[in-house]
Amino acid sequence: ELPKHLSLVSLARELSRMNGGYAAAYKHQGGMLLVRDILGLNPLFYSLNPWGFSDERKHLVATKHRGIRELNPRCVLLYDAKRGVVERKARGFFRVKPWLKLSYAEIKKELGELLRLAIEERSLDAKKVGVFFSGGVDSSLIAFILKQLRKKVVCYTSGLVGAARGLPEDVVYARRVAKQLNLELREVLVRLDDMPLLIREVVETIEDTNPVKVGVALPLYVAARACSNDKIAVVFSGLGSEELFAGYQRHRQAKNINAECRRGLFQLYKRDTYRDYTIAKRFKLSLRVPYLDKRVVEFGLRIPPQYKIQGTKLKVVLRDVAKQLGLPTLPTERRKRAAQYGSNFDRGLKKLAKLSGCKYKAEYIKRVSVGAALSSLDDTSSPG
Repeated sequence: ELPKHLSLVSLARELSRMNGGYAAAYKHQGGMLLVRDILGLNPLFYSLNPWGFSDERKHLVATKHRGIRELNPRCVLLYDAKRGVVERKARGFFRVKPWLKLSYAEIKKELGELLRLAIEERSLDAKKVGVFFSGGVDSSLIAFILKQLRKKVVCYTSGLVGAARGLPEDVVYARRVAKQLNLELREVLVRLDDMPLLIREVVETIEDTNPVKVGVALPLYVAARACSNDKIAVVFSGLGSEELFAGYQRHRQAKNINAECRRGLFQLYKRDTYRDYTIAKRFKLSLRVPYLDKRVVEFGLRIPPQYKIQGTKLKVVLRDVAKQLGLPTLPTERRKRAAQYGSNFDRGLKKLAKLSGCKYKAEYIKRVSVGAALSSLDDTSSPG
């Protein structure tokens, strides 16, 4: 329960100082106040019919709530219990200007220090940690710093075999980079025959049949399950790096690169965070995302764009920081490959759809997911 004297202005000021993911509900002036972290790392859903809230949609659906909405992270919601109405107070988001007035050497030095601090703070409560690992610069840098911090690091990479010749690209790179950095690597490979049940479990977990979301979720789900089976409770992810440091082709085409970076972070909760949160929760994992540390985001959004993209090269500043900290060329120069492609799970979806007589992946996913907990999708309106 919030102190009666605490105003919303004071609350907003206190919340702006918080770092990391959170979602909370407080008793306030005879009603309820709902709030979540500004990036939307931790989900929060609510319903007025009847009043209720939860971190997962399906829990509200199971208890017969209607008109379920996701709380917009950029809002504080006030529920007046007597009148049964809600009021929303807007919260500010990160800025992209003014650009940093530092030399490139100073930017690299400070960014490296901020990333190290973000990773260190998120690993204080664990001696042994997992890392979702692809052999790219994002996950390699996290694992490298964790090892410097004297943590017992186990890297997890996953992929599908049988949908194409040879091993998935992510597994090949992960194996090579792990050897270079002397990291323990767990390779989790699944076969085509395993996919129908796996798809059903993923859809039930993330409450979505979107082929892109399912394709990205599949390798994450498999790796998270292995991590949990190994009794590891804390796992690190490179989520947010692409958005913050301009890692997508759309950043190259943007007129204002940092504005596009900000837009990507603004939309992150609609695309990625619920998927990752629900998968981690299913396997009782505490997911840590250091690239979305508040200080890293504030600093990263103000890095002049010429240090993020140079010609066809993306995420230049992060790659240079990784080199400066001692990472070898293999991970720092690897080009971005989306998880569903690098793991071959997208190929598996296409192959299974074709074998099943489905024209589209979406059709196949819905077919094998019949009976999964999807009722919440039809009952959830837009964020508010």
